[in-house]
Amino acid sequence: MTGEALIGVSSVSEILDQFFKKQELAGRKAPAWKNEAQAMISLMQGMKDINMTTQATVDGYVRSIIATLETDVNNTAVEQARDKITLEQFENQTRSMLSSLDTQLAKVKTLSGTSKDCRDKVIIINGTYYGPPNSCTDADRTGGGTCPTECGKPSKGEFELTAEAKRTYTCDFEAGDSPEQCVDRLWGKVEMTKQNLTNKYNHWATEKGNCEAHMARCAKCNPIWNNKTQQITLCNGKRDMVYDAYCTLQTKQNDFCSANNTLHSQWTTVLSPAQVDRAEEYSDLKFIICIFKKYLQTSTFTKPMIDECFPRETAADFYSFASPPGELSLPNIDASAVPSCYGAIAHSASTPLFDMTGLINEMKIDGHAQTVSAADHVYAPAADSSSVFCTALTQSPY
Repeated sequence: MTGEALIGVSSVSEILDQFFKKQELAGRKAPAWKNEAQAMISLMQGMKDINMTTQATVDGYVRSIIATLETDVNNTAVEQARDKITLEQFENQTRSMLSSLDTQLAKVKTLSGTSKDCRDKVIIINGTYYGPPNSCTDADRTGGGTCPTECGKPSKGEFELTAEAKRTYTCDFEAGDSPEQCVDRLWGKVEMTKQNLTNKYNHWATEKGNCEAHMARCAKCNPIWNNKTQQITLCNGKRDMVYDAYCTLQTKQNDFCSANNTLHSQWTTVLSPAQVDRAEEYSDLKFIICIFKKYLQTSTFTKPMIDECFPRETAADFYSFASPPGELSLPNIDASAVPSCYGAIAHSASTPLFDMTGLINEMKIDGHAQTVSAADHVYAPAADSSSVFCTALTQSPY
């Protein structure tokens, strides 16, 4: 072998050693052709001249290596397609969780609006009860009021003449009394009893009239109050439903963020680095194949012959070779319609949390919170499994 050939063999040996080392560092198994390549290089380095028999042996090694290398090249495309399927699985899971979260968010807002409409009806009924033209009071209803069930009872009043009216009187005719005068004096005493009885009657009649007027108001006001009570009961049921939906919203948010984190983590730490490695491996394999094919033409390794295999294949060449699927990229999943997994989100017109006014009103009434917000995908007020929101339906009597 000439000096130039020995240099060529050493260069190829170094190229192969670097390739094997890179594969080892990447955690990949040693290629099937490694032993043949090392045997061939060893054979060539140990000989100053190669006869026809030895050349045939070396050529056999080379052809076997090239065939195995071509298989390895094809495997890079297979692995690219396999990782595309894996990436799609993570993407589909994330999109599924996003769709579920979006649906639940819409459900909470719908139930929130239903709850608000229900409470607004309570306010209207309340105004109808206390305001004109009914102007009912808290006394004009059953269940806490003082509505009478009957009026004018008792309806009998006992009376008797006063003691003076019952005394025996003397009419002194000799003194000038006339029968009319004597009776007039007695009648005055009787009139006192009559007046007392009249006063009692007037008081009874007034009380009876007031009672009947109260009964009339109760007859008018009670149905309105009962309607209000029924509406409140209905609204309490709707409140429990929106509470339960809010609890589920947190679960759906957790599911989406977990799937989204997994997608990004798998892409960043596994799939994207693996794609870069595959593109490099493809370039390495094509470069080595080129060198061995050149050897079959020249039966020697030289530096100029190796240089003919430049420029090497690029990542773009690999993506073209492995198409489909071609180059893999992190899926663009638009999650702008739902609360983000990181950062703070308030309940305002510019955020995905809006509009939950009905839910917030219920929370205010029950003393749970003054608003709804989220920080790093955790809702406030908290909706963990033990919260009142997650137990609303199971504990509700409605």
